Amino acid sequence: MVKIKDNVVRMEAPVILVPDEKDREIPVLMNRHYITWIMAHAKKKRLSIQGYQLKGKNIEITFKNPKHASVFALTWREDE
Repeated sequence: MVKIKDNVVRMEAPVILVPDEKDREIPVLMNRHYITWIMAHAKKKRLSIQGYQLKGKNIEITFKNPKHASVFALTWREDE
């Protein structure tokens, strides 16, 4: 599910939570190509990404323009 707030898109990602040496859970992507697919999709649609973060089992993608976030959310498909 994709959620939009201002210029940030939040969606579920293929993440596993791995404990570190202090038993804090750190998100790790299970698919090493996932970020590459997101960046390729944004480049194909000419969207400018400012950055991204893994938070829990979600990924937050920050765009430079709120309209770019809307376009990304409307055109992104999980099966790409």
